[in-house]
Amino acid sequence: CVQLKDTIKEIEGYLESERDRTQQLKIQIAQKDEDILERTFTQEKLEGEIIRLQSILDSVTLIHPGTMRRLTESKCNNEKEESEKVEEMGFTKATRNAAATRNIGKSSIDDNSKDTIPA
Repeated sequence: CVQLKDTIKEIEGYLESERDRTQQLKIQIAQKDEDILERTFTQEKLEGEIIRLQSILDSVTLIHPGTMRRLTESKCNNEKEESEKVEEMGFTKATRNAAATRNIGKSSIDDNSKDTIPA
């Protein structure tokens, strides 16, 4: 009878440890579900951002077709096409670089015109 009580206590101890383990696994599952939800939300947000950037590029193409043509047709120093370079560095950075290049050209023209204007 004493041996049966010890066995029952041992089994109850195993049962309690399994309940604790089950509870920990449920917590882990809940955390993973939250992580999946957060990643899904982030992915949807990024997809929206890609669509937004693509529409900006489409608009720039309509307004400044020459700029976009230069970005996609010219060659890089290392013989890669500019479109590949644009894909590697990201459209936003490429657009910013194209605008900076255009502004640098304008500023040098503006600087020269300042010198020729009589005071």
